[in-house]
Amino acid sequence: MSINEQRVAYYEAGHAVACWSLGFRTKQATIISEGKASGFVTWLKALRFSSNSGLTRRSIGRYHDRIVCTLAGQEAQRRFKPKSIKSHHAATDGNIVADLLLRIHGEERERNCALRYLEARARNLVNHHWRLIELLASTLLECQTLTGKEVANTLQARSLAQVHGDSVT
Repeated sequence: MSINEQRVAYYEAGHAVACWSLGFRTKQATIISEGKASGFVTWLKALRFSSNSGLTRRSIGRYHDRIVCTLAGQEAQRRFKPKSIKSHHAATDGNIVADLLLRIHGEERERNCALRYLEARARNLVNHHWRLIELLASTLLECQTLTGKEVANTLQARSLAQVHGDSVT
């Protein structure tokens, strides 16, 4: 397997584990798109914002969680192989994050502070769940595509084994 396939597997596993740990349901995770190593995790519906709907503290928190899930892919890839990060790899995710932050935090300084905070949250989540990310990346490299149920079952089984001190490979 190529380093590009591994990079994509860790990137997508980072997204999927973040979604799972923050309570978002994953529909599918794959590392193959159009016949090449370029994966995706399908996990959220289109975001709808209305300029006249006030954002509550709770809704802002959930949007922040969505941003953390988006950032977790690159954080997982960075932990796997720091030199594999290229600016174009996360361009779509970067656009999603920038759009969400602009809609939630209109003022530039507030946006920049929020971004640094959310990047730290994503990094901490990846570090905390690193073994799960490694397991899911390995599973993705073997199967290439997993349903949301397969992702959840894999992560729950490993998580329960860790709580009970069992060894699961």
